[in-house]
Amino acid sequence: MALVALAATSAAEASRKSYAVHRDLNYDLGSPPRPPSTPEMNYLDIYRPRGARAKRSPLVVWIHGGGWRKGDKRVGIGKKAKLFTRKGYVLASVNYRLSAAPFDPGNPDPNRVRFPAQPNDVAEAIGWLRAHAADYGIDRRRIILIGHSAGAHLAALLGTDPKYLRAYGVPFRHIAGFITLDPPAFDIAAAADPDRSRRPEEGREMLWNAFGTPEENEVWGLWKEASPIEFAGPNDPPALMITQADNRQRMTDHRLMAEALGRNPARVVLPLPLDHRQIGRVLGIPRDVYGETAAVEDFIRRVARTAVPSRR
Repeated sequence: MALVALAATSAAEASRKSYAVHRDLNYDLGSPPRPPSTPEMNYLDIYRPRGARAKRSPLVVWIHGGGWRKGDKRVGIGKKAKLFTRKGYVLASVNYRLSAAPFDPGNPDPNRVRFPAQPNDVAEAIGWLRAHAADYGIDRRRIILIGHSAGAHLAALLGTDPKYLRAYGVPFRHIAGFITLDPPAFDIAAAADPDRSRRPEEGREMLWNAFGTPEENEVWGLWKEASPIEFAGPNDPPALMITQADNRQRMTDHRLMAEALGRNPARVVLPLPLDHRQIGRVLGIPRDVYGETAAVEDFIRRVARTAVPSRR
């Protein structure tokens, strides 16, 4: 009887949610990942507004964090799904291939998951979502990217370098905007370079794991290719960048990125009195006194209403 009651309660709770869920959708478009994906990667979940009409809704794509080596599309997603679906948006939460953990910088596995696997995967997921837009009530011309930490870096990279999305048939002009929640870096080349970076050794090794060690970078030059600041320009989509007010390095990184985008940092950078984890967790909480949720809501409302501009 207890199990029956629990099932009935869960069903009742689900019926009260503002969204319907489609879980673990394989977003493969015919480009097998190399190295091969683990079973839980290369899948996405879709959250649709419950009772939505037949009209197409803007698509918000959530990209999780975790240092490019851990994390999952379901972590902390409930309040974000509620936030976005109640505003009438479709939310897709995306997994992507993750780098090795643990990582030995002295003897790195040359076959480990490494850049550009991560942006390629997210771009493929967006290509799949556009291809199935009619099935899920998505307006494929209004796509907003948002991510936390490593996911914020990927949102910025896809929002500034068109080649990943174009490889999967996604016009760059259909990215209505991107939101970054405290990425570790916009300039991977500067952050990963032991001769230039002031980051602790652990932080540099996290970058080496995902984007190549200094020796690997000498051969492939991946650090520059992975740096959103290298591609940022005034013709890129609108951006909202949220970071830690008390972190001088992050504030400098965000100011430089805003200037590379040709934007006034005071208008596009939102410093908050929160730490890195809190910035990821506050979004969507009831009575957000810090203003993060309101800023994200306002930004998406503005860019989702704007006609698709003519961009590269």
